[in-house]
This record gives sequence, structure tokens and C-alpha cells, in this order.
Amino acid sequence: KIGGFVTPKITDTIQPAFNATVLILIALGILRAFADFHATRTYTLLIWTAIILPIVALQQQFIAVLYLPAILFLAIGVQTLIREWYSIFPLNPYARLAGLLPLIALIVGVGYLNYVNYFMGFRYSSLASTYFDDSLRTLNQSLKDERYTKGSVVVVVPNNKVSFFSMLQEEGKDLRVEISNSVAVTPNTSYFVDSRSMLPPDTAAALGTPKDFVVSSKKNNDLRWRVYQK
Repeated sequence: KIGGFVTPKITDTIQPAFNATVLILIALGILRAFADFHATRTYTLLIWTAIILPIVALQQQFIAVLYLPAILFLAIGVQTLIREWYSIFPLNPYARLAGLLPLIALIVGVGYLNYVNYFMGFRYSSLASTYFDDSLRTLNQSLKDERYTKGSVVVVVPNNKVSFFSMLQEEGKDLRVEISNSVAVTPNTSYFVDSRSMLPPDTAAALGTPKDFVVSSKKNNDLRWRVYQK
């Protein structure tokens, strides 16, 4: 499952949304919240979390709602860490400043690691490309070929893709978009049939053998279009 408390990184293993350092800060924030339960902020947050936890325990698909309380506890944990460090050196501003440097490095490091994990996970995942459909790109490239633009062009796609590929007509391209069970075979026409579309037997017989195949650069499921010409 991609979502909730997992990162968008597509790998064989699902990584937690928070690393160990962040979890320690969240735990520190929870402890501080219990210590300051009389404060309005922490009192409201603890009640909110107590209401959410049973719901998530019964309906695990709603686990994402715990993300916001976790972030708030993280903020309390960071605030507590800085405040406790200040209390160690109440009269020495130079020691406070020197102590803030490792804290700043800690916070910046945690933020950078989460940034890299979130924004770069897709880019460097070998499986990410399988989640993107390049049918439109390959079709546009094929329509530039003069072999297919001398006559009419019919694009045959599944029913749920008709509205999407109809955008090509709005761009002024001379073509028709049809579903597989309503294709009218006419002469001097090129038919681009989506690889996921199954033609009725009579239509397949009328079109005959594909004249060409349009493929993508993907290793798996690379066939995008079957091209027929009449």
C-alpha cells in the first residue's frame, strides 16, 4: 500500500514515514505533553489523539489522520529539546549559542533526509516508470510519421480512455477516437488500436494483420499500439 504512513518511494519494502530520529523527538513531545497536560494546547492535542487512536485501530485505512498529531508532537519535542538546552546554561549566552549549533545541524539534517526521501524517491526508483502510461506520447510521435497521416486516422481505446484521447481532436489533429466495439472499417484509414483494447472478431477480421507496432522504451508491457491500415 502506497500512502498513509509510508513514503512514496516505490521499492520492494515499505519504509516508515518517520525515521528513528524523528520518532525519538515525537516520543519526547508526547512525554512533554503528558507532563504539561494542564495546558490548553497539550490538553486538546491529547484528547484529539485519544479519540483518533481507537478509530485507526478499527479502521487501519485511516491511519493517515495520525500524521498531523505526530507532526504536532514533533514540534513540541523540538521545542522541548531547545528549551531544556537553554536551561542548562541560564547565564552563559556563548554556551547557549555553541549548543544551538548541533541542534541546528540535527534539525537541518532530519529535514534534508526527509526531503530527499520524499522528493527523490520516485526519481531513483527503477519501478517508478511502470506507474506511468506513455501511450499519449508514443501516439503523438507516431502521428508525425507520413505513412499514417496521408488518410484518415482512427484511435481505438478502451471506453474509460475516450475522453482523455479526445483532447487530440481539440488540438486540431485530424483523427477520430472510438471504442473497440464500434469501429467502422473504411478505406484509406490508419487505425491505432490501444494494446488494452480487444477488437470484436468481425472487426479484427476486417482489419487483418497489423502493419506495425508502436512500443515504448519500457522493459515490461512495452507494446502500446497496434497499427492497421486499409
